[in-house]
Amino acid sequence: MDLVDSLSDIAHRAKNQIQHMETEESIKTSLVLPFIQALGYDVFNPLEVVPEFTADFGIKRGEKVDYALRVADKVVIVMECKKAGMRLETQHAAQLYRYYSVSEAKFGVLTDGLRYLFYTDLDAPNVMDERPFFEFNLLRFDGADVARLKQFSRDIFDSHNIRTDATEMRTLKAVKSELLAELDSPSSEFVRTIASRVQPNQNVTAAIREKFSELIKKVNQQILQEKAQELLSNASNSSNPASWTQAAPLDSDEDVKQTDEGDEADEMDAQVTERSIVTTVEEKEAFRIIQAIASEVTDPENIFMRDSLSYCGILFTDNNRKTIARLRLDKKKKPTISILLNGEETRYPVTKLTDILKVKEQLIQAIKGQMTDD
Repeated sequence: MDLVDSLSDIAHRAKNQIQHMETEESIKTSLVLPFIQALGYDVFNPLEVVPEFTADFGIKRGEKVDYALRVADKVVIVMECKKAGMRLETQHAAQLYRYYSVSEAKFGVLTDGLRYLFYTDLDAPNVMDERPFFEFNLLRFDGADVARLKQFSRDIFDSHNIRTDATEMRTLKAVKSELLAELDSPSSEFVRTIASRVQPNQNVTAAIREKFSELIKKVNQQILQEKAQELLSNASNSSNPASWTQAAPLDSDEDVKQTDEGDEADEMDAQVTERSIVTTVEEKEAFRIIQAIASEVTDPENIFMRDSLSYCGILFTDNNRKTIARLRLDKKKKPTISILLNGEETRYPVTKLTDILKVKEQLIQAIKGQMTDD
């Protein structure tokens, strides 16, 4: 059985049995050990997988991490497990953090059986970074995630290659973040650089900086609009306008926990007749953009819109229990898109429809989550 099949089997077990895994030990037995085994480690061989691995730290004796994984007689990965649903943050992994600083392992993993956070020491030697360089989510992963996870397989494990990849991943993420920030709100240094290149024979005065700052913002919007148009064009042949439905509002028992008082009105919408609901042009265009984004991971015809007075629900396979997002685009209020991910609803501002592209990754993750939720 290859890695993808093994992970899919574990994910299926998790979705069907997670409610019965109430202790850390049950998470280890049912999810973590099969995960380790999927990576080619013999969980029954103490030369490869060491449970309750013990180490001494100064005056503290007998400190333990849940698992140590060995390759060529060396500990290469240490793992700390938590109960399902616990927040996975470095401060909740004190034992892992302490052990990492004195061990030969170059990778630490913090997990609740569903999410696996991979750490290394890119910031300072032998000091585990505060943030993971890679996260693998058992309930929503794609080919790229599997390819990156496969690097940790015992038969091809190469610490140098993984750390090189981790450095590149972090650098790319930082560069992307900086570029997006500059395009959205250009700094004076960035504006000066662009202006001097576009008009090399002209002094960059305050007036020119102001002019180019606005031009850069306009270019950013044009890029977003062109990307939206490209996505829409790619999806247009398979998108079905018939999936624009003006159906009854989502049932209240199928909604996730609401995040503000204004959402109390949503429950009242269940009593509003279909005749009272009007789908606006903006809502239809937003829906088309979401369909286009979805086309990267699924047939866009799997994405449906159900309108109500207070929001438009974006659903996977027209199923109320598979809500991806909620559109609230009333210009009299603050237009937003809410994305439902990991049982939580997070709102993002939508001043222009192209702002939806700024949350493309979150939308794709939400769609993947519904695709794997049988």
